[in-house]
Amino acid sequence: MDSPSDPASMDITPAQPSDSQPKPADESASAAKPADAGTSGAGEGSTENFTSEKEIIARWNELRGDIQRLYSRIAEHEQELAEHRLVSAAIEGMDPSRRCFRAVGGVLVERRIGEVVPAVARNAAALDAVVKQLAESLAKKRQDLAALETRFNIRVRPVDEVTRARGGAGGGAGGGGGGGSAGGGAGGPGGAESSKAAGASQGVLVGTSAAR
Repeated sequence: MDSPSDPASMDITPAQPSDSQPKPADESASAAKPADAGTSGAGEGSTENFTSEKEIIARWNELRGDIQRLYSRIAEHEQELAEHRLVSAAIEGMDPSRRCFRAVGGVLVERRIGEVVPAVARNAAALDAVVKQLAESLAKKRQDLAALETRFNIRVRPVDEVTRARGGAGGGAGGGGGGGSAGGGAGGPGGAESSKAAGASQGVLVGTSAAR
């Protein structure tokens, strides 16, 4: 099961009103400051009250971290469950009195097939229940994250896109002051390309509200 990456970089930039861009995966985030942090938005279940933009960002990062940890735990328990099922399939049908060895706390202990088969089945059932419980928690966290993003109109943009936009704005200012292409070159595409490699796997989340 794939898991989302941890947010690696943050920035806050006022964006244009258009919010039709899709969210790329594996990107970092920030949030636009809401006009009224105590007013609930369109996201159902998003009833938390925030008094500042930093609180929104902290909550967004917290939910992303919880989701990643749940993905990791689910993957770990699913691996254990697969191993239990493999062992159960291998020894099922053997003579119940046949000797076998089972690892208990890192120590091999002699047992009989008739003792091990039900024990492995019980452990597999317990692991399956844990995986289902974690999956339910994961779904709830993802709903909370989606509600938060909807409530505060949060969207994710690739870091190179934001860098290019900022580089173009800086280049325009430099070009006006320098009266030539030198100012535009300093803050334009060259600045974007220099940071593109370092931020290729990162991202910046910006709100669609122009007010900060």
